[in-house]
This record gives sequence, structure tokens and C-alpha cells, in this order.
Amino acid sequence: MIDISRYIKKRGSGILLPVFSLPSKYGIGCLAEEARSFISFLSESGQKYWQILPVGPVNESCSPYQPPSAFAGNPDFIDPRELLGLGLVTQDEFCSFADSVSAHSVRGIFGSIDYKCVLPPRRRLRRAAYERFAALPDSSQYKTEFSRFVNENSFWLNDYALFTVLMKKHGGIPWTEWPEKYKLRDVCALNEIDAAMKHETDFIRFEQYEFFRELIRLHAYARSAGIKIIGDIPIYAAAESADCWSHPEIFQLNDDMKPSALSGCPPDTFSPGGQLWNNPLYRWRDAPTETSAWWAARLRHSLMTADVLRLDHFRGFESYFSIPSDTCDPALGHWEHGPGADFFKNLPDESFPREAFIAEDLGTLTPDVGKLRDELALPGMKVLQFAFDSDSSNTYLPGNFGRYCVIYTGTHDNDTTAGWYRGLDERRAAKVRHFIGSFLLKHREAQFTDLIPADTRRRWVRGLIAEDEIADALVLIAESSKADLCIIPIQDAAGFGTAARTNTPGTASGNWAFELGTAFEFSIYVDRFARITNACRRI
Repeated sequence: MIDISRYIKKRGSGILLPVFSLPSKYGIGCLAEEARSFISFLSESGQKYWQILPVGPVNESCSPYQPPSAFAGNPDFIDPRELLGLGLVTQDEFCSFADSVSAHSVRGIFGSIDYKCVLPPRRRLRRAAYERFAALPDSSQYKTEFSRFVNENSFWLNDYALFTVLMKKHGGIPWTEWPEKYKLRDVCALNEIDAAMKHETDFIRFEQYEFFRELIRLHAYARSAGIKIIGDIPIYAAAESADCWSHPEIFQLNDDMKPSALSGCPPDTFSPGGQLWNNPLYRWRDAPTETSAWWAARLRHSLMTADVLRLDHFRGFESYFSIPSDTCDPALGHWEHGPGADFFKNLPDESFPREAFIAEDLGTLTPDVGKLRDELALPGMKVLQFAFDSDSSNTYLPGNFGRYCVIYTGTHDNDTTAGWYRGLDERRAAKVRHFIGSFLLKHREAQFTDLIPADTRRRWVRGLIAEDEIADALVLIAESSKADLCIIPIQDAAGFGTAARTNTPGTASGNWAFELGTAFEFSIYVDRFARITNACRRI
């Protein structure tokens, strides 16, 4: 057993806010000015971490957990002002773009991204920037740095560029239905299409270069401000992805290159029919060398732009649920052993520095999942919203866990804390109020007197807590817990209700669109969060 004390982080706290949710006058959050302003807010308010969701390209559902590449970035996060500053678009082009999206930007406190209206103008602006980039002399600094990026990232970038262009060429049909020469990656055919459509494949490379140029600069800015970025690694790749097309040897595919088994979870109390996620599964046992090499490259690449990575669906590394693709019925699925500890232990140190990972270990777990997490010395996750579903032995209650974990009020898959509380039946709502009152009785220290006025404390102890105070109370409880790291979703920090929810699992629309509006002011929260983190000894 590894001595986990070697990896315990210093006590700290941070905010969960996806990049797309940053406020923007241009319809969707991006990587420059507003992101730097948010980092400044974190620093001024005593925070140490910014947790973001995956930043890869998205499909029509806009879910960051079904990316067409496990390595690429989302070019929609490129800041249009950066393109203007680089001289790649003219002032007239930029003003025309800004006019086309201004009516669809979120101007209040928060709202929803209008993807259909704000993304096409962004893409047209990037196309204009690329045409001007293509005309630059090869000796220009931007093109020199672009060429270096392309060479250093050729192990994934060339396949992604080809995949994207071929997908468009074939009208978006699945790659398994492409002509055999493209489907089975005939080298001559791929070289021919790359040469014939080099202008288009280079456009994809250009977008990726500019995305990572901005993200790397933002990461450096965060570090200079004392803020660490927590990234996110979805465990599965999408079936319609450059990864599945270019590395079929690591996925469970049949002779037609279609998944023979799919990811998901079995029927349970919360999902009577089970869940079908539709991702192809890995060939952990049949192709261990190839699979490990792909994962090592993926993790190493992700650590270029993040200080810490959250391993999504960690339990899948211990055991994963396999659903036959010919039925797509979770009720007919079964569990299979995952790669276990040996997989991680055999990864190169630069791909798996253990102090840089968090295990997403939520849900119904077997003891073996906890053993794997502890053997690898990874902190797990605790969610306060889950603490009231059972009795006093609930493992999410702050009194039932120690330091080595990350506590959240809720995650991106939960309702906001205010919305969650309003949806509780009276029995569970009373349980929450009683818990808050008991917490205050146990914490009479002077450190909380300037955070909770005396009359408010007296009301809370008696269980007289208003709905709009619940989020504030649970934020304080999370921050004051033993957990080394506390992460609060921005919606809970601001006390927003269900309308501000990021994602509702199992639903096909209305997700991944939450955005702070241009009227939202981070400054009004600086003093409050600085006092909380100081009182809870997280500064």
C-alpha cells in the first residue's frame, strides 16, 4: 500500500465554472479577457483552483463528454478579439461579427447560450482569419510557431484533421460507412486526400494551433496568479471520433469496425431501465500495450494545459459495464474487470504524476473501487447533496470522511443546491435544516461570527432557514469540512436556482448551455469568499 500522506495537498478551495459558461459579449465563453478576469477574481477571493469541464470539440448535443477527439480543443473557445489583435481579421470583419452575435448574447445575470445563432458567425470569422493566415509568408513568426505546433502534435493532429475533413466530405455519415479505402485507412488514399484537400486540413490545424496557443497562455497566467486549473478526462472516447477511426486496435470493434459492446450502467433505483452511453469499450486485456500507449499520450497531452486532472468514471478502471451492441439493452449487460492498478503503475511518470489526479468515484461502488483509489493514492470526491439520502452513516456526511478528498456542494450533473433543496420532500428538507442547525451548535468558534450574523445563527440553529439561505449554509459547511480541497460550482456560490443548471443526465436537450451574463459581477463576491476561505483556513 502506498503512503498517501506523500500526496495530500495543502488545504484549499476553488470554483467550478466551465469555459463556455464564462460571461461574454460574443455569445459563448472563451479563453482570453473574461477568463483572465475570472482568474483575478479567484486570486483576490482567496481561491487556489479553477475547475473546468473537458475543453474538447463537441458534437450536436454540445456535450463535452462525447468529443470527436480526445486530444483536440474546442475552436469555438478561441477569442475573436485575439484574431483581431493578431491582424488575422480586419476591423470591419470583426464589427460585422460582433453585430451578428450581440442580440444573442446573455446580457442579464445568467442565461442560456444560443448555439445555433452564435456559433456560425464565430466559425465564419475563423475562416476569414485562416485565409489571411494562409497568405502569410512562411518566415513569419506566427507561421513558424504554427509549423512547430503541427510537428510536435502530429501524433494526433493529422488524424484529427483528416477525420474532420472526411466527415464533412461524406455528409456527416458514420465513418464506418465511408468507402473502404477511407474506413480502413489505406495509406495511399489518405495521403491523396490530405494533398488534395490540404487547404481544408490546414484550416483544422490552424484552429487547433490558435486554441492551444490561447489555452497555454491562459494556463501560464493562472499559474502566475497562484491559481491551479483542474481539467477533466472523460474515460471513454466517442464512437464517432478520430480516436476510434485512427486507433481501432484499442477498441472493442467487430469486423465491420462497429462497436461489439457499448458503455453504460445497469438498471438501478435511479434509472430503472439502466443507461446506454453508446461509447465503444477498450480492449484492456487484448491490446494492453497499444491501449496504454494511447492513454499515456492522452494524459501527458492534457497535463500541458492543466495542473490537476479529474478522472471521470473512475470505477471503470476497476470494472466496467458492457452492453451488447446488437441489443443496446442495459438489462442484458454484464460487468467485466477493468485494467486495475497495474495499468496506472506502468504508465510513465510524466503521464501519471499521482499528485495531479482526482478520482471521480461517485455512485454505487464496490469495495474494490475504493481499494484501487487508495492503492493509487488518489483523492476521491464527496458531494453534500448526496449526504441526506440515508442515515447517519452516509459516507458523504462531513463527519464521516477525512482529509484526503475533494468536497463539492454539487457537480455539473446535479441540480444547483438551491434548486435541489426546493425539489426535496419535507422529510428530507427537514433533515437538511436539522443538519445545518447541528453544525452551527458544534461550531461556536469566533471564526464564524462575522460570516453568520447572530440573529441568523439563532434562526438556523432552530431549523428556521429560508430556501434562499440553504446554498449559503451548505457552501459554508463544505468549506469548513476536513476535506483538503473544496470546490463550489459558481451557481451555488451565487445562489442560483434550477434555471442555472448545467446538465441533467439522461436528457437529450437543454444541457451544456448555462452562461453567466455580462451583468454578472464577480466583484460583489470577492469579500465574502475571502472571509469564508480565511475563516475555514483555506487561504
